[in-house]
Amino acid sequence: MSSQFRLLTTFVLAICSSFAAESNAQRSRTQQTATRPTSMSRKVGFVPRHLQSQTPNQPKKQSRNDTAALADLESSVKTASLEISETSIVTDPFMDGEPILAESGCGCGSCGAMCGPTGGGACGHGGWCGPMLYGRVEYLLWATKGMDSPPLVTSSLAGTAQDQAGVLGQTATSTLFGGDGLNNDMRSGGRFTLGMWVNPARQIGIEFTHTALEEESQTFAASNFDETIVARPFFNSSLGEEDSRLIAFPALVNGNVDVVSATEFQTFDISRRRACLRNCNTHIDYFLGYRYAELKDYLRIDESTISLADPTTDTTFQLFDQFKTQSEFFGSVTGFRIRRQHAPCWSVELLGKFGIGNTRSRLSVAGSTTTTTPDGDSSTRAGGLLTQPSNIGSIEDNEFSGFSEIGVSIQHQLWCGLTCSVGYSFMYWSDVLRAGNAVDSVLNPTQIPPNQLVGEARPEVQIDYESFYAQGLRLGFEFAY
Repeated sequence: MSSQFRLLTTFVLAICSSFAAESNAQRSRTQQTATRPTSMSRKVGFVPRHLQSQTPNQPKKQSRNDTAALADLESSVKTASLEISETSIVTDPFMDGEPILAESGCGCGSCGAMCGPTGGGACGHGGWCGPMLYGRVEYLLWATKGMDSPPLVTSSLAGTAQDQAGVLGQTATSTLFGGDGLNNDMRSGGRFTLGMWVNPARQIGIEFTHTALEEESQTFAASNFDETIVARPFFNSSLGEEDSRLIAFPALVNGNVDVVSATEFQTFDISRRRACLRNCNTHIDYFLGYRYAELKDYLRIDESTISLADPTTDTTFQLFDQFKTQSEFFGSVTGFRIRRQHAPCWSVELLGKFGIGNTRSRLSVAGSTTTTTPDGDSSTRAGGLLTQPSNIGSIEDNEFSGFSEIGVSIQHQLWCGLTCSVGYSFMYWSDVLRAGNAVDSVLNPTQIPPNQLVGEARPEVQIDYESFYAQGLRLGFEFAY
């Protein structure tokens, strides 16, 4: 508490004391007058016997009631002064004299009693003697929104005709991989927070938070040893109907297909932290800063086959289709943190952060086919099955988007400077590009060498934005120094 505020408080209390004393004295005299006998008070010039010996200039003795009233007033003033010292209004010179409530004597065990608002050391100006540095380490068990894709590998029952084998829509066809969310399982991650208060009153601070999940990958493999019929489905735009490329079919082709998909996610923000309210039960802060987020998707299909029938008997074909996307968010972040203490050592914290900015997305499509004849001659061309010259290459796009985060946690103070917590968080990103959405399952096979393209150039570049979320449990420890 500043010296000016103490002088003002003393001055106001002194004025209130004088008015209260005068009021109590007047009330005491009124009560004494009311208790006098009526017969005496009505006699003109009557002077009580116990006052006849006093001279006119002698001051009147203070009544016992007046003394008791003044004693009560002094006691109430002392109590008020003590209450003011326990919950103080701190004026921070860094915030143009804006006051906030400062803590004192509230905490778990003896932690809250270690420093008071009168302070010492770093808080000589009267601020809260709390830690200036803090850090939090959390283990995450989160899941992310899966990556959608068209059906990539199919199978059919033994005995299915060649022109119907692996073709979508046929009753004997089943999907082995693709067609639903990929990489949506729970996985581990970590969150690291580091903060520092820049003034002793702990009103203004800087906080950095980094959240990252480990890469989640999903693999699939199928061959003629696993299934009698294995195929890769597509829509034949030249014929206008569903079709398939056979990987394994009796007396026609033997081979295998492997699919790998992976997803990586991370985000960090650096913010200015401003304390709005501080008391024993409630802490309210707000944030203003910058956020970065990154999402990477990867999808690759490898195929290796050997022909069992003329005119390509014993000719091998090795091909791959690869799709990679990277989405990056650059924008602002604003939010709040509310911590409410409900019992000694136990509190609940609510966090909300909201941001808007730009999402920059990159799409990279690659593929090739290598053909090796029985005599050893080999040739390679651009394009696999779902990657052709019509969609191979890289492209970059920008989209205005939003990124939000909400979380709730329960905290328990173990001892001074150490707190453990368990909670739940949810992050939402409005516009991202996923590798699965970049797959165009429509194919015009006339462009496959040695043929020449006739008709529509498909597959084509797919730019299809969708939302993304990450959510799950977190368990952590916070250290304050």
